[in-house]
Amino acid sequence: MIAKRLLVFWMVMIIIMRDINCSVLESNFFASSICDVNARISNGCSKLEKRSGIIWCAMTCARYESCIGASLDSTGSCYIHHECGAVSGCVTMATDHVYMSKTCANGGEWEPSNQRCQCANGWVGSTCQKYPTKCLDLIHANNLQDVVKTKLDIYGDGSYLIDVFCRRQPTWYQTLALLNSGEKDFNKTWEEYRDGFYIDDNHFWIGLKHMRALNTIGEFKQMTLTIFFHVGTETFRRLADADISDQNSRYFLTYSSDLYHGTSSTGYTLRNCWSSHKNQPFSAWNMDNDDVIQSNCAANAGSGWWFTDCNPDCNLFGWALHYSPSKPAASIIKLSGIDMNDQGSNIKTIELGLHD
Repeated sequence: MIAKRLLVFWMVMIIIMRDINCSVLESNFFASSICDVNARISNGCSKLEKRSGIIWCAMTCARYESCIGASLDSTGSCYIHHECGAVSGCVTMATDHVYMSKTCANGGEWEPSNQRCQCANGWVGSTCQKYPTKCLDLIHANNLQDVVKTKLDIYGDGSYLIDVFCRRQPTWYQTLALLNSGEKDFNKTWEEYRDGFYIDDNHFWIGLKHMRALNTIGEFKQMTLTIFFHVGTETFRRLADADISDQNSRYFLTYSSDLYHGTSSTGYTLRNCWSSHKNQPFSAWNMDNDDVIQSNCAANAGSGWWFTDCNPDCNLFGWALHYSPSKPAASIIKLSGIDMNDQGSNIKTIELGLHD
């Protein structure tokens, strides 16, 4: 009887899905048991709907983001089951219910113990069916990866998607604007620095216009520069109230204060990299916005940056000296407080992160 009902359900659903405007396409249902249906009903995690029928029941669940499944009892009454805390007295099989649970899309795995999907690969939502609007959403999706390559749906409606890396901290994620080990060429055009580019998983730039978008929706209030060393330690500095202006003003960099820094166990201390670049527009070899009339600092360095002059305190887009000893001095990565001729060979990755 159950198999017959499900067959009819899928046949009718194929017809209905062509004509309705709801989120049924994001959800799949299958016959299974529920973890103690009666317990969920008694503690308010499940709601009895007045109407009944397997098709209507499944469609109703599909419309709710919080719905993890639906069930019909022997009288045909529909119960919509929502996310909630663990239920007590959990048993393996339901009483007289036919249960239809949402499956986990895009590589997510269902966790029977807490009745939710554990999402992977940058997906979120009750069935791992959508992109996050911010990196923090990955924690709510129970994503446990340290670094996640994903897309951000900035406005939550699919109108503005950007490719990002999200790095997990103990209780939060930060959006990575830059990854660079110093062994790839970052000599890009101003348009490429504006739009962002991906070389490989260790060399990535989010793009100035995307930094601006994150800033305008309040997801970019602090900017942290972290240097990871091969010996396993790190050093960092963090800016408060960081801001990137719009394209008309050529993406000026501003901030209110250099908050604090961390020092590696090897004694490397990253100094303030930004003071001489504050309120300065971004430059690239084909867009000279520096203050030097007789020279193009970005062309000399072979990379873009917020150049004031051709001897910047920091330039994160250059080459690592130990990878490219034949490169001119102007094109080598510069980090205030770190001697690139000595300590530079111990640098593994340069990372620039954005967070609120």
